[in-house]
Amino acid sequence: MALKFIELETQDGVTLATLNRPPVNAFSEELFRDFIALSEMVTAGETTRCLVIAGKPDCRAWGGGAELKEFLELNYDSRLERYKLVTEAQKKFAAIDRPVIAALNGHVIGVGMTFANLCDMRITFPEALFAKPELDRGVVTTVAPFQRVGFPNAKAREMIYTARRFTAVELEPTGFFNYVVPREEVVPKAMELAHRVAGRSLPALRAAKICNNAAETMTWDQAYILGQKYSAELTAGSDSKEGIRAFLEKREPSYQDR
Repeated sequence: MALKFIELETQDGVTLATLNRPPVNAFSEELFRDFIALSEMVTAGETTRCLVIAGKPDCRAWGGGAELKEFLELNYDSRLERYKLVTEAQKKFAAIDRPVIAALNGHVIGVGMTFANLCDMRITFPEALFAKPELDRGVVTTVAPFQRVGFPNAKAREMIYTARRFTAVELEPTGFFNYVVPREEVVPKAMELAHRVAGRSLPALRAAKICNNAAETMTWDQAYILGQKYSAELTAGSDSKEGIRAFLEKREPSYQDR
C-alpha cells in the first residue's frame, strides 16, 4: 500500500520513515491512515529491525498537532468517528513489535506529542518546542500518553492546563528524551542508535518489544515471568545459542533470525 505523506527508506534492518505533509506535518485523517498502514507493514514484514520516525527538514514541525481545518465541519457523531480512526492509528503504532525511535527534528505539538510518547526512544534538539494546546482549541486531552514513559504527572498537567510551549531544554530534566543534540545531528544520532539496535536478533527484538509493552500494565513479577516465558522460547532457536557462542568466543554474532 502506497503512503501519501510518509516516505520510506530501509537499509541494513533500519527503516527511516519521514513525515512529509508541509508546512507543519499536521495530522489529517489521511496521515492517520498512513500511520495505520506503516504500522501494519512493519509488523507484518521481516526487513525492519528498528523504525526511525523523522520529519522532512523543510517542515516546521515533526508533528504539528491535528489538522484543525477538518474540525470545522464535525459534529458529535462525526467527531466520534474521527476519534475511532485516531485511536486505531495510535494503538497499531504502539503495538509495532520492533523498537521505534522518534527523531524529533521539528516542533512537537498536540497529538504529535502522543505519537512521540508511543515511541521507545526520543532524540531532539535544544530549541524544539513541545506543547499540548488542546484546551485552547476547545477539546480535552489527558495525562494518559505521558504515563507510559514515566513523564512527571505534575509537569504533564502543567502542559495541558496552561497550553504553553516548552523547549526541549526545559523538559530535558523529565527524562523524556534519550539525547538532546544540535538540530542537524538529530536524524544522524537516531540512525546511529537504530543501527546499533538492528544488530540484534529479530526474534529477540520482537520479544523484547512485546514484553516491555505488556509490562506497562503488569506488576513487576508478572512482567518478569512473561520475560522468562519468551526467553525460554527463544532458547529453542539458533540465535540464542549463536549469541552465547559469540560472547564466549569473543567475536561478533551472526544471527539467522531463528
